Amino acid sequence: MRAISMALAAAGALSLLAACGEKEPSKLTFEQVSSELSKGEDSFTAYLKTLANRKIDWSGAVVEVQRWNEDDYMKAAGVMVDVDGKAGADAFVHIKVGDADRLKAGARFGFVANITGSRREDGRSVIELQADSLKL
Repeated sequence: MRAISMALAAAGALSLLAACGEKEPSKLTFEQVSSELSKGEDSFTAYLKTLANRKIDWSGAVVEVQRWNEDDYMKAAGVMVDVDGKAGADAFVHIKVGDADRLKAGARFGFVANITGSRREDGRSVIELQADSLKL
């Protein structure tokens, strides 16, 4: 009985530590991050290195859903997102392949994601993100 209670206590401590390791989304706004991106790729890379928490909670409209095969033929998906309401995409969010079928052009959705960098799409720089979760 004592061994069981000690095992339960250890499991509880481990789950508490795991929960503490997860970061809440930062208060970074799209406008703040976009402003830094407008200064250029090198400046943006340096800016990202200064961030203690790159996790964001934003929303936007689907511009385009993209699907492709990675080098090892694994399927991958991402979505171009209009975050600021102006014409054109502002961000590229890597998503789960299963979520790609649930997103349609023009639909609004929210997402919690980590900022991973920037990329060039259609001749402009966009913020690159890796989705943790989608709010459809």
